Amino acid sequence: MIVRAHLEADTWYGVAYLSKNGKHLGQAGQPYPRGGGVIIYVVTEFDKATEEFLAEAQLKNPDGAELAQLFNEPLKTFVNSYPIGTKEAEALAMRYGLKFDLTKNNYFLDPYSEGA
Repeated sequence: MIVRAHLEADTWYGVAYLSKNGKHLGQAGQPYPRGGGVIIYVVTEFDKATEEFLAEAQLKNPDGAELAQLFNEPLKTFVNSYPIGTKEAEALAMRYGLKFDLTKNNYFLDPYSEGA
């Protein structure tokens, strides 16, 4: 089950942890403690002209640290929605086989919780 709620980073003893509705889920980019689930990464696509949602694709076998580095964000706080530009689109296309049309559509990388 994919929980369609954006995650938030909370600081707990100096480390950013993912939380949803006040419940700590685990450190960003890592499996939840005690096998409670994992963080998944989804690319969403929207029409630039109408802002209409067009599609989404879940990344297969993502590396959270690699994605955080691509978006210049520390892994421990990599929990927001990130716009995909030319540099990110090229890297994601090569690594995950996705196709992007940045002239017509806007794309975002979103982390979600699964199984929590």
